[in-house]
Amino acid sequence: PDGYVSEHLIKSDKYKVAGQMDQNFIETINGKRYVDIDDWKTDAEILLKPSYINPKYKSPYFKYPVDHIYETNYWKYVLKISTYAKILEMEGFIVRNLAFTHVLLDENSNVISKQRYKLPYKKEEVEFILEEKL
Repeated sequence: PDGYVSEHLIKSDKYKVAGQMDQNFIETINGKRYVDIDDWKTDAEILLKPSYINPKYKSPYFKYPVDHIYETNYWKYVLKISTYAKILEMEGFIVRNLAFTHVLLDENSNVISKQRYKLPYKKEEVEFILEEKL
């Protein structure tokens, strides 16, 4: 049904992948099903670019087939959430917005701050990864 869905489990039998989204919003407009995805992350910090280059690996990028993308938690989440989007597209949804919310918690698990990151949909990269997986 339309509305917010929390802890939404999704899977693709074709690609043998599954995941759990923290929350999404589904809306039907003129018979078309739209979805907005938002995941919550509790990392100490979010890095868009590497803070250093590991001398052992010498590359701040992921390995093939996404070796043009920085290997940081931000981009890891972009690819993960884009994979959720691709799976939902395969189920007939139109992906409208992708995001994650960075949540900082205190020692009692109370929320002390939230920052929302709007994300690009890395559809081509995800399709390439999934096809390489087969």
